[in-house]
Amino acid sequence: MRFSDIIALYTPKMLPGGYPVWNRSTVLSCIEGTSDKVYHLEIVHVATAYDHEDEYCVNVKYGRRGGTMTSGTKTPVPVSLVAADHIYKKTLAEKIAKGYTE
Repeated sequence: MRFSDIIALYTPKMLPGGYPVWNRSTVLSCIEGTSDKVYHLEIVHVATAYDHEDEYCVNVKYGRRGGTMTSGTKTPVPVSLVAADHIYKKTLAEKIAKGYTE
């Protein structure tokens, strides 16, 4: 499967009127030798801003399978959906390049 095919899998489905469905999350894993790591990546709707634009965060959880997961975010402050989608796809591509798979 080509990288562009993988990214196409994460293109949102559209609701009537052209509104995207954004419950997007991915769980990746990487097994190398005795290491078994897991990486959770998700876009989360956090608020509707004063100017009526929705805001989103890209959150992550990662660690050894079965162990304590470390939580974090790729967006210290909420961002637009376009920015969140870009960060999500960039992070996904980085993890796939490092050997993570679904």
